[in-house]
Amino acid sequence: MSVRFEQQRQFPRIEINTPAKITVISGGLRISKSIPCMIVNISAGGALLSFTYPMLETDFFLEMDKTPPFRVSCCVVRRVGNNVGVKFY
Repeated sequence: MSVRFEQQRQFPRIEINTPAKITVISGGLRISKSIPCMIVNISAGGALLSFTYPMLETDFFLEMDKTPPFRVSCCVVRRVGNNVGVKFY
């Protein structure tokens, strides 16, 4: 992946390349939309997500189907093309 992503990592990341989605929350805590993505890699502190199209949202929930379900609040820390580096809250 991009050197810019590699140089700023605080935690070691694991390549997982698994489908997921983000859920964007609108004002008043109503769910406004879900957007499919790919989790390229993940760590205790964040992840690298890949989207089909550039993603403009800055705060959202990252969700992955598994048992138990995985859902975490995220904020964007960097963008390169259709790839987005996020930090977990």
